[in-house]
Amino acid sequence: MRTRIIAGLSIASLLLLGLPTVATAAPAALAPSVSTVADAPGTVQIAPNQEVIRAGEQASFTVTVVPNPTGPAPTGQIWRGSPTSWHSPVQLVNGSAVIPGAWVTAQNTTVHAFYEGDANYLESTGTIPVTIERRVAPLHPPAAAVGGGTVRPGEPVKVTATLSGSSSAPSGTVIFSEPNGATHPVTVANGLASWTTTLPHGTHTILARYSGDVDYDPVSDASLQVQVDRIATTTTLTASPSAPTINETVTLRATGLPPTATGTVTFSGLGGPNQTVPVANGEAIFRLVFVTANLRQVTATYSGDTIYAGSASTLVDINVSKLTPALTLTANTSSAKVGQAVAFTASTASNATGTVTFYNGNSSIGTATIVSGAATLNVQFDTAQNYVINAIYSGNAQYNGAPSNVQPISIGRWATPVGLSLSATELEAGNPLALTTDLPADATGTVTFSIGGNSVGTASVVGGVITSTATLSVPMNNAGSFVIQALYSGDAKYLPGSSASKGVLVSPSTTTLV
Repeated sequence: MRTRIIAGLSIASLLLLGLPTVATAAPAALAPSVSTVADAPGTVQIAPNQEVIRAGEQASFTVTVVPNPTGPAPTGQIWRGSPTSWHSPVQLVNGSAVIPGAWVTAQNTTVHAFYEGDANYLESTGTIPVTIERRVAPLHPPAAAVGGGTVRPGEPVKVTATLSGSSSAPSGTVIFSEPNGATHPVTVANGLASWTTTLPHGTHTILARYSGDVDYDPVSDASLQVQVDRIATTTTLTASPSAPTINETVTLRATGLPPTATGTVTFSGLGGPNQTVPVANGEAIFRLVFVTANLRQVTATYSGDTIYAGSASTLVDINVSKLTPALTLTANTSSAKVGQAVAFTASTASNATGTVTFYNGNSSIGTATIVSGAATLNVQFDTAQNYVINAIYSGNAQYNGAPSNVQPISIGRWATPVGLSLSATELEAGNPLALTTDLPADATGTVTFSIGGNSVGTASVVGGVITSTATLSVPMNNAGSFVIQALYSGDAKYLPGSSASKGVLVSPSTTTLV
C-alpha cells in the first residue's frame, strides 16, 4: 500500500515567476523546503547546492523524497517545471535527484519539484523560495594609455576600466578616484569605462569602483598605479673666458634645457657660496669676478620642475690667474755725488701689497715695503760711477711678481777744497818751513807740495774731526822769494785738487862775528 501525501504541493520548477526583485546584499544559505507534516514519508524536500545563486550562472538543487522509516527508499522520477508544465524528469537514486536551474535576471522566485510516486509512495510536490542575486561583473585593474608609452607630467593619460559580463554586457557607471580624493563617474559602454586626466610627477594610485546595475553587483575598488616620470634633461656649462685673471668678469652659462623649462640652476665650486639663478628660455646665466687666483672646478645643476627632471653638467675648469701689474721705477735725480742720498721709487697698482727689491745689476741694494702703491728706497753710493738700477715686485695673492724698467744714475766725486797754510811767510835761510793742508774730514789719499813748481815731498792725508790734514816740513836753505802750492791726489769720494799758491820770503842767514 502506498504512503499517503500529507501536503499537496505544486511540482518543482525553475521558471522565473513574478516580477524580478534586485537583491541589495548576498543572502544567507537557502534553507530546504519544509512540508506541513515534518519528515512525513513521501514528502518532497528541495535544497539548493549553492550558498548564493546569481543570474546567468548555472545552479542545481537536490530533491529528496522522505522515505518511510520501515519501508524501502522511494524510486521513480522527479519532474521539474510548473504545476501546468512538467518536464525533464530525473531518476531518483537512493531517494534523491539533482535538478538544474538558471535565471537570466536577478529576482525572487520559487523552485517547484514533482514526485511521480512509485509502488510504495504516492505522488507529491515540493517548493522552495529562491533569491536570484545579481551577477558579479569582474572589474579588471584599470589600464593607462598615453602617447609614446611613457607617462609624462601634464600630458593626457587615458585610464580605462574593463568589466566582464557573464552573458549580458554590464551597464551602470565606474567611479574613478584620484589620489586627492576627487571622483569622476563614467558611464559603462560595452563593458568599458574610460577617463582622461593629467598627473604631476610621482607615483599615483587611481581607484576604479563599479556601481552595479540590475543584473550585476557593485564591485569594490580595483587599483592602477601610474608612474609619472619627468622628462630627462641635459645641462651644459660653459665659462667665458675660461682662463680669466683676477677681477675679470666671467660669464657662466648653463644651456641645453628645454625652452619651456622652469626652476633654477645652481652654480657650485666657485670658491665661495653657491649661486642660484632662475631658468629662462632654456638657459641660466650668472656673471662674477674672482678676487683670488686658483683653479676652480665649477658645476651647473638644474633643479628640475614638475615636467622636467633635474640634471647636472660636467665639471668645467676655470683657471684664475693673478694680475701682472706694471712696475715703474723713477729716481729723484739722474746724477748725484758719492755718499749723497738718491731716492728710488717703484710705483705699481694702488691696491698692491708686498715688497719691492731694488738691484744694481744682479746685486740687491735694498728692499722697501709698498705703501699706497709705491715703494721708496734711499741709496747712498760709495763709489763714483754710472749705475743701472732696476726693481722687482714680490707679488701677492692678487698680483704676480713683476720687474720694473731700468733707471740709470750717474754718481760723481765731490770737488775738493784744498787749503794751504805755512808755518811762516818770512824766515832766514837754513830754517825749516812747515807746510799744512786742510781737506774735508773724510778725505783720504796724499798731498804733494811744490816750491817754485818743483815737488819737494808728499805727505799722507790724516783724517780729523772737522778736517783732514797733510803736513810736510821742508828745510829752506836758500835765500829768496818762493811760491808754494799743495796738490791733492783725490780718492773715491773726492776729486784731485790744488791749493792756492802762497809765497814765502827766505832771507840770508845772519853771520855772527866773535
